[in-house]
Amino acid sequence: MIKDILRLLEIQDIDLKIIQLKELQVSLPQTLESLFKDIEAKKKDLADAQKNLQDTRVHQKNIEVDVDANKQTTIKYKNQLCQIKSNEQYRALVKEIETLEKKNTKLEDTILDYMMKAEEKQSSVKQAEENLKRSEQTLSNEEQKIKDRIVAVDNEIKELLAKRNILKENVSPKVMNVYDRTIQHKQPAVVPIHGNICQGCYMKLTPNDVNEVHKGHTLICCDNCVRILYYIPDHG
Repeated sequence: MIKDILRLLEIQDIDLKIIQLKELQVSLPQTLESLFKDIEAKKKDLADAQKNLQDTRVHQKNIEVDVDANKQTTIKYKNQLCQIKSNEQYRALVKEIETLEKKNTKLEDTILDYMMKAEEKQSSVKQAEENLKRSEQTLSNEEQKIKDRIVAVDNEIKELLAKRNILKENVSPKVMNVYDRTIQHKQPAVVPIHGNICQGCYMKLTPNDVNEVHKGHTLICCDNCVRILYYIPDHG
């Protein structure tokens, strides 16, 4: 039985490596996908920033058009003043000119506000461009590395499985079946005992189980965690 246990330990080392590698088979493509998703998100951020800047400039331009129109109207009204003979009409037109000039003063203040907003939004565009550039550089640096690692992991798993198949040929089918069932749920599946304690779940073993494990003639599993138990005397 001790020979079977020793081979199981070798197989277990392989299986634990395969478990880790299979986790990489899942996580590596996810990492690559997240890099692409990050770029798409950065592109959207840039597009949103550019649209906000464009909208601000459009609003500013529309107000500037209104200001220019008001100025032209004001000039026209001022030219008309010298042609008006009625005091009442004169006062009315002066009042209209004053109204337009006050309106333009407010509009020009609004233009200044939009100019400041445009500067802020231009900074946002620049930041978004830099963020996108960094993400694209990260993808450029990491994409091939990740793809190469995925291929390497696949090949390593194939090599380990081939080695595992050779080793299991030298383990009795009954022992191998017990191990295969256990490793699916418990890692590690084969553990030593220390004194009368299972080193998998750290629960106390019965004296009979401890004695049988020490003898090494039969396969003994922990009653608590069902792991396969072994004992190798320290001759050092």
